[in-house]
Amino acid sequence: MLGTMSDHDLARKLKRSHGAVRHHRIRRGIRAFGHTIQHGWTRAEEKLLGRLSDHELAKRLGVSHAAVQVRRCRLGIPKLQPLCWNWTREEDALLGAMPDKETARQIGRTVEAVCQRRQQKGIGMFGFKLHEWTKADEKLLGHRTDEEIARRLNVTVWAVKGRRLKLGIRAPRGHGPWQPEEDALLGAMSDQDVARKLARTIGGVVARRHAKRILAFGSRLKESASKGSIASNGRRSPQSLIQAYENV
Repeated sequence: MLGTMSDHDLARKLKRSHGAVRHHRIRRGIRAFGHTIQHGWTRAEEKLLGRLSDHELAKRLGVSHAAVQVRRCRLGIPKLQPLCWNWTREEDALLGAMPDKETARQIGRTVEAVCQRRQQKGIGMFGFKLHEWTKADEKLLGHRTDEEIARRLNVTVWAVKGRRLKLGIRAPRGHGPWQPEEDALLGAMSDQDVARKLARTIGGVVARRHAKRILAFGSRLKESASKGSIASNGRRSPQSLIQAYENV
């Protein structure tokens, strides 16, 4: 009885829901009553069935969503399962070689899937110059966060992550040991600015500054506190530093 009358009339006759009747008809590959599909399917178009979502393929071919479903079911092609469709080397080779939209069209994938795969592989977008990694750049990997390295080298975080994974380098657990050039910034600007510039926590900056016995930016020792606080070796004693901080 499917296709011999409207889905609505058949559902009422069989006392079933309209959605159940329509779903069963489509699964059997039966056209709707009074509806003729004028689109003539080519082999190239049929190859896209199951490789693109029914909605995207319908939009690309200019046909109805139901027309794509009927054709796919009639040929026994399962619905798209993106997670089970592994990428090939040939497909990976196209990433970044052309716009994502063009790559998606050629290999029969969605633009979102192409973009995500390209980012996972650390490949830059088409039209952008790829960063040429030097040995000095690679020495930063694993010692700094991917975000900080990306800012320093003016590349994307995905590019840094992709390079690090390609070299088998683990992401840093912390921020690594302090460097002399970083210590030079302590007290030269506010702790907040130092933390933001070095991509470290404010607590870490404050602890390092205290360990190096460096006063906070903008602090001024009183004249009375500075007298007698310099030891014979030219360095301030811990007691004088504590007194100085209390007087600020």
